[in-house]
Amino acid sequence: MVSSFSRSSASKWSVSVGAPKAALEAQLYGLLAWVGTGLIVVVAFGLWQAIRLAGRVTTAVRGLNDAALALGSGGEVVLPKTRLIEADAVAVALVKAARVLERTKYLAQHDALTDLGNRALFLEMLEHFLAIATRGGRSLVILAIDLDDFKAVNDQHGHPAGDRVLKAVGDRIERTIRASDLAARMG
Repeated sequence: MVSSFSRSSASKWSVSVGAPKAALEAQLYGLLAWVGTGLIVVVAFGLWQAIRLAGRVTTAVRGLNDAALALGSGGEVVLPKTRLIEADAVAVALVKAARVLERTKYLAQHDALTDLGNRALFLEMLEHFLAIATRGGRSLVILAIDLDDFKAVNDQHGHPAGDRVLKAVGDRIERTIRASDLAARMG
């Protein structure tokens, strides 16, 4: 038996209560069993959710890493399908970076006015075409075009008119050459 008592300070009465020890212990053990079972369920659910989330994050990071490596090597940036807001934001930033890098590379190799290749692209491609011609025992043709008295166009009609002439000449040359040829503005 487990007994307990209490004495009233006002009336000086005492109250005593007793209960069988086995009944109290049975209730205690039952309550502990429910709490323990609930705790196991909560921990198992938390671990399951953590594993799911870790898998999603790992997949997203792996996909973003592949996209970043493609960006660094100049390849095509393929975005992973993620369900994470943060990973999607990084993916959007990678796409923007790829576009900026592509545009920057284009501008570094092309004349801003005529959109023809520039001197740097010409020299790079000349080296490439010479290597191919040498390896195949073939010849290589380079055609240089000079616009005679072009300075007079700028002097008499102004630079905007000269720019329009250069653009028109560049467009005509681009439409005339083969896709495998290169037109470049040297001056």
